[in-house]
Amino acid sequence: MISQDTFGDQFSLKSGQVVALSTTKLMGQSGYVVLLSDITQQQELYQQLEHKKKLAAMGEFSASLAHQVRTPLASALLYASQLNTDALSADAQQKFSAKLLESLRFLNSQVTDMLNYSHCGEFIKESITLERFIEHIKALYRDKAVDFQFADINKPALVYINKEALSGAVSNLLDNALDAIGYDARVTCNIGLDDINNLTIEVVDLGVGLTIEQQQRIFEPFYTNKTNGTGLGLAVVNEVVNAHAGEIKCLSTIGVGTTMELRLPVVASSIKKLNRSL
Repeated sequence: MISQDTFGDQFSLKSGQVVALSTTKLMGQSGYVVLLSDITQQQELYQQLEHKKKLAAMGEFSASLAHQVRTPLASALLYASQLNTDALSADAQQKFSAKLLESLRFLNSQVTDMLNYSHCGEFIKESITLERFIEHIKALYRDKAVDFQFADINKPALVYINKEALSGAVSNLLDNALDAIGYDARVTCNIGLDDINNLTIEVVDLGVGLTIEQQQRIFEPFYTNKTNGTGLGLAVVNEVVNAHAGEIKCLSTIGVGTTMELRLPVVASSIKKLNRSL
């Protein structure tokens, strides 16, 4: 007899196939039933559906972008015109230059978020060492209030990822966590491998926390609680995780803090082992 204690995982192979691995414990007996299923076609249909949803969302974003860009663009034009005034003092020039740069950086973030969201799922992956990926993330936050902790990494491991996309996703989570904490607090980033060799990344903050409604909507495109946000940051993170056949969870309590959990089947040794067995 087979029990109901069943769990499953998905793996992306270098051949392009997507394989679902499910393991079921035999009731009253020792042993498991292991099932490998090729779900490539289902994944392709899912991606096509997601692409159509994304196109609809991009149409919505065009109107939103025009509205959000108008104010900083008008400000940038105003500051730029003031810099052409001959009688402007050095202090005023410095002030207007700083304001101009601030407006242009905001405009750049708007366009960058839009491009990242539209390109998700089209990333080119490569095999790199997990150590190299970790060092890349650490270098970005060397002077910030982030404590990195590493567990269950006892030997060198290769990960099959798009380094820039995945590090950008982790950076987005870390930046959100830093925004949520006070000046004297710190953010924790835990990186490790789980029991079945998945890469796990946790970003933990002791900030204000999120309501249940916010947790349900944070991955929706254009949803944001920030006055200067595009609402695409976490939507991009979610798409990057999906492109790596992984999953992301948000665990949060008001007044306690938030934990963002990433679980990614990207360790190359696991992928090669599955590939040889098919």
